[in-house]
Amino acid sequence: ELEMIKELTLLTAKPSLYVANISEDEVSDYSANEYVKRVEEYAKNEGAGIVVVSARIESEIAELSEEESAAFLEDLGLEESGLTKLIKASYALLGLINYFTAGEMEARAWT
Repeated sequence: ELEMIKELTLLTAKPSLYVANISEDEVSDYSANEYVKRVEEYAKNEGAGIVVVSARIESEIAELSEEESAAFLEDLGLEESGLTKLIKASYALLGLINYFTAGEMEARAWT
């Protein structure tokens, strides 16, 4: 049955990733957030992934330079941005990797 379903390329048969938005006050510890717990449980039951981000913080990071955003994340006690977490989770969900090539004229990253 699974082989037949794969041939149909249904969206419902694709891997899923849920993104939960939290307030900037909860970004360092969201373990008490009941909504996140519900999304985590739902994702677990569906065999899906979950990433927790603060859209407000991501919006602020987008307006900063690379150095400023690194300092901002450090001040918040975060190792990486929500966008980085989302990209890593997406790559893992899809089984993607990066590899690099270099030649005389250029260096490239491939997915």
